[in-house]
Amino acid sequence: MEKVFINNSVALEKMRTGEIAGVVHVTGKPTDLFTKFKPEPGFHFLPVPYTPNLQDYYIPTELTSKDYANLLQPGETVDTIAVPQVLAVYNWPP
Repeated sequence: MEKVFINNSVALEKMRTGEIAGVVHVTGKPTDLFTKFKPEPGFHFLPVPYTPNLQDYYIPTELTSKDYANLLQPGETVDTIAVPQVLAVYNWPP
């Protein structure tokens, strides 16, 4: 397997032509990349199991039909992982 780093829209086109096998996209859900994606044969979410080697950095979550009604059937879920985030601010003096 060879990793390549390319723009997501280019990556989706390369998936259509068979040049690449998949896309890893790290973002909050739902994301426009997939909410606006029209279903195509062969395109689907792959589950990411929450294994012990991921537990120090990630938390378990799932993608649902509420997130991506165009790609998942009602009630369907796909296990995945989430990246915890914190937004911290400080009121520095002027």
